[in-house]
Amino acid sequence: MAVNQQVNAQVIAACHTSLLAGIVDGKFGSYQRRYLRRSTFNALTTHANILNVVNNDVSASKWSATKKTDFARDVAKDAKKIFMLCVYAKLDMRFLRKLLAKKITDSKLPYRSGPGTPDFQRFRNAQWILETPPTFNFGVGNFLNVVPSESRMPIRFDEDTVLGQGVGGGVHPARIDIEYYTCTPTTLAVDSADPTLTAPFAIKVSSEEKHARREVEFAHFLHTSNLRDNHITNLLAGFYFQGKTYLISELADTSLQSFFVRSNAGFDTAWLRTQIIGLVNALARIHGPTNGTTAYHHDIKPDNILVFPADNHRLKFTDWGCAGFDTYSPPQPSQRNDRQGKSSYLPPEHMSDQPTSRPHDVWSLACVIVELLVWFYHGWDPNGLFDFKQDIEKDDNIGRLCWFVDAGNTLVRAQTVDTMLTQLSGRSASMALVVVVVRQMLNIRPAQRLTALEARRDLLAIAPNW
Repeated sequence: MAVNQQVNAQVIAACHTSLLAGIVDGKFGSYQRRYLRRSTFNALTTHANILNVVNNDVSASKWSATKKTDFARDVAKDAKKIFMLCVYAKLDMRFLRKLLAKKITDSKLPYRSGPGTPDFQRFRNAQWILETPPTFNFGVGNFLNVVPSESRMPIRFDEDTVLGQGVGGGVHPARIDIEYYTCTPTTLAVDSADPTLTAPFAIKVSSEEKHARREVEFAHFLHTSNLRDNHITNLLAGFYFQGKTYLISELADTSLQSFFVRSNAGFDTAWLRTQIIGLVNALARIHGPTNGTTAYHHDIKPDNILVFPADNHRLKFTDWGCAGFDTYSPPQPSQRNDRQGKSSYLPPEHMSDQPTSRPHDVWSLACVIVELLVWFYHGWDPNGLFDFKQDIEKDDNIGRLCWFVDAGNTLVRAQTVDTMLTQLSGRSASMALVVVVVRQMLNIRPAQRLTALEARRDLLAIAPNW
């Protein structure tokens, strides 16, 4: 008899241990709440497992085999959740049987009434394990979901681990429990260290409402307009939770700004050409018009271009906190918009009220292209991009990085920029033609600046031997 009781206890303990193993204690930023994984619940509430527990429960030892079978069947039908609560709280089947006798089934949960006995207190306190996390749908244009503030989150990230700082918020590496997401058109890779989680992705957290709203609106615009491009960072999902906005996207290695500090060895002109034309083409697609709508980024800079080493170090636009879209109405000039970053890549017209919007992006991207060319041919330091940017600052009378200067009430390109463009022109006949396009993108007058579509056309017409 003692041996049988020992075996009985081991069966019950094993079920309890399996349940505890399925409880996740993950960290969502600074917010931490546990949850029971769906697969654990499903595995432990099969009819076979319920019957096994009943058969080994001391409180049911005097029940007939038929009574045990019927009881297990009723539990599997109407009280799986209550069964789980009893296993977690180490309450015997006699307690569960009393609840069923009072018509208390899963449909009555959460159940707070009842006597103030120690057993019922344990039952009441255990009910948190039934609070299941929400399921997130990636890749289907869901950027406006509101997640209830009391939710147990299946996404894991630490707010102290920061990849970068975008407009309005920080960006962090994150993973999600594979049981609580769907993804279209393909699923995410599984984490190599923990197969219960996906491989890392990026999550941007913003408590600044204005920029967050813009970014969410633009993410929705990109999706509904089917503006997918190999040089635009893929936005997967977005949601609002506890006063903050969260945007989920594919994970890059670093920004172009940080990438510049690395060695330029191992990159050929084919890669350089692919990235420059790719970015110009992506900008042309953003500008559109797409279904009668034109869009703009308005904060293009190396910090807002990501590098993806796994994809041949592909460069992609990111951060849409200053972006927007409007109805396209030619032949009216591109209208000025106050959505713009505060970087050194702002165009000359930001100092006045000249009509501009899309030309703003063309100027900023041209600045990035020049920096990419300088880094490609000269590296970062010494006598590379670092010194080039330092020299641009010296051109300006207030010592800041600005690509144009005031030359007697007339704005002109900084002398350092023109000197570098001339130097780059001498590298080859093809590069001389590339520089011609870049100069036209850097025209001081926005109305005379190339459009992104024109720049793409002219760059594609140049022989590929840059």
